[in-house]
Amino acid sequence: MIALYRGWGGAQKILDTMEYWAELNKSDIREFLQQDKTKITKYLYSKSNKEVWYYLIENLDHSFPFEDQYNTDAPAL
Repeated sequence: MIALYRGWGGAQKILDTMEYWAELNKSDIREFLQQDKTKITKYLYSKSNKEVWYYLIENLDHSFPFEDQYNTDAPAL
């Protein structure tokens, strides 16, 4: 989980990236959902339809999630 805590290959931490986009979109609402091994954070702006969604899937590392494996279909999202 290097990417989550220290950045990966010089990249910014994922949580910092999510906060950046949420702030850029003027998000003023944050919702948390849990579906099986998937934690979802939704950053919403109450005055428009701007949304930023962050999916964290337990034990996925850097793999690509498909519905049959993780109940999350990344291509559809």
